[in-house]
Amino acid sequence: MSAEVITIILMTFIITLAHFCEVHGPSMIMCTQVVSSQDVPHDHYGSKISAGQLCESCQLSIPSNFTKEARVTGKQNSELTLRPSSPQTSKTSLSTGSESSKDMEQGADTSRIKLIEPSAIQTKSMTSDCIFISTQFPTSQARYSSLRHIIMRVFTIETSSDIDKPLLFGDRNTGYSMTLLFKLYDKTARGSERKYALIVTSDKEEEIFQNYSIILVNLTEIVKKISKRAVCNDERRARMDANSNEIYLRRSTNVPKPKGLAIIMDDAYFFVRLHLLFSLLLDQLK
Repeated sequence: MSAEVITIILMTFIITLAHFCEVHGPSMIMCTQVVSSQDVPHDHYGSKISAGQLCESCQLSIPSNFTKEARVTGKQNSELTLRPSSPQTSKTSLSTGSESSKDMEQGADTSRIKLIEPSAIQTKSMTSDCIFISTQFPTSQARYSSLRHIIMRVFTIETSSDIDKPLLFGDRNTGYSMTLLFKLYDKTARGSERKYALIVTSDKEEEIFQNYSIILVNLTEIVKKISKRAVCNDERRARMDANSNEIYLRRSTNVPKPKGLAIIMDDAYFFVRLHLLFSLLLDQLK
């Protein structure tokens, strides 16, 4: 079997984080795909995106003060240990053990992550001969166009759907998708909420239905983690605001402004952690 054929098979699934941006409309923040280790990973990193092309709300932000490699440790609590450029080691927790599902944590203790410029994260699978890569956009123009079409449709359907239920749709041209929508409260956003979607896309419809339960359980768990962390941060900020100048706050917080998920989550390594969760799900699906 040729390397080209292997790549096509491995890229059956792709997971996307999308956002309804107040400035740019439906936007892609991060997509995670599988490539063969026989490929040149750099070919999938994409071109560097200028800061002016993206606002803070829809930008994939990765800390610049870390070395290119990080080891994931802690099977029970999904702890992510990163090596900063300084000698001091930083260790931060993704979630508590009681919140984590075994499926999402499987193999977490042996994965390796690489942070790459332009914004890209790479994880080597420890269960097979493949690599998981997260970037702002896929390098394939055809795949990018398909995902753009799917994202536009997701946020159109969202207005008339139950946000707690997964959306399933697709066709041969754009692929078949399963989507879970969620909203985060943010008083600096228009309407005090920001809308997001986790989308799993496959070239084959039967692959989505055969893996329905695995996909739904994992996406639901990810949304729960994000939502719980966002609520905790919002409550903490509310307590801080209560001790601040009330007149100043009323004037400054009523104006909608872009804000990225890393800021909302108060976690500079949010997208690194999300890449890990996407990679673990892809490792189950491929």
